[in-house]
Amino acid sequence: MEQPATARPPARAPETETAPRLSERLARLAGEVGPEGSVRVGAVIDGMGAAGVGLMLVVLGIPAMLPSPGLPVGMLFGAAITLASVQLLFGARRVSLPEWLRRRALPQVMVRAMSGRAARALARVERLLRPRLRALTGPAARRLLSLVLLAMGVMILLPIPFGNQPPAVAVIVMGFGFAFRDGAAVAVGLVLSLLAALWTALVVVFGVEAVAWAWSAAGLG
Repeated sequence: MEQPATARPPARAPETETAPRLSERLARLAGEVGPEGSVRVGAVIDGMGAAGVGLMLVVLGIPAMLPSPGLPVGMLFGAAITLASVQLLFGARRVSLPEWLRRRALPQVMVRAMSGRAARALARVERLLRPRLRALTGPAARRLLSLVLLAMGVMILLPIPFGNQPPAVAVIVMGFGFAFRDGAAVAVGLVLSLLAALWTALVVVFGVEAVAWAWSAAGLG
């Protein structure tokens, strides 16, 4: 007797730490600006939902990457990335920030940059990410790579001219790799971390003026 065909359950989508997408969450940040014209760091973090470690690293890296003349944003978010890296080193699956850091305010111009240009750029990046090379995104790999993230956080924290952007980009890329279980993105983040360390060494050894000239000659200034 022929058995009736049973319907197969639909294939499950790969689990990631981002649903809805980070770019969509960032795009909504502009609505969080209070009457005083700023947004507290805690409100930004809470607006991202139940963020995992990878997503949190991306959120912390974006403000550190954006230009902020006259504002101690690098020091603030460098400290946050350093604290997050220490928690990751001890196996944390979720990152929590101290209350003094959550109460710090971000100016409206930075929030609008995050919800505008940064959100649009991240929307394009998110389409390229997918689960692969998972050995680089597991718990053991995260603990080992937290030492690299810790070094990037310290680089951002230090008052080094032109020193924030390279390590911040490395943190963002590695954070995306963790969030989407994309080991290829983590590998790219490691390469960017090495380049960031080299860049920081050049600034320290050769001085600000020489590096500023190289920055402008490359069309980045």
